[in-house]
Amino acid sequence: MTSDTGKDYMVNKFKFIPAFKSIEANDLGPLVDDILAYSNEGKTLSWNWFKYPDGAVNEYGALMQAYVGGQKTGEEMLQDFTKVWQDKVK
Repeated sequence: MTSDTGKDYMVNKFKFIPAFKSIEANDLGPLVDDILAYSNEGKTLSWNWFKYPDGAVNEYGALMQAYVGGQKTGEEMLQDFTKVWQDKVK
């Protein structure tokens, strides 16, 4: 998305944080300003979920839903994350 119209829609109309360095975002609000500053300082991590073993992302989602729904404790969820990972990389 490099057209001026596309850039305008992305940041001014949709209020998205642009994923491209070629698109500037200014005055999207204090939360976005803080997120962009934090990111520009190199304090964020890249998205690594696509490096997870096949099927792990779906199982992690179900485990997180069980935690949010009160069916699992945080400790149980983390233990299950580890088990899923170990089972998937075999």
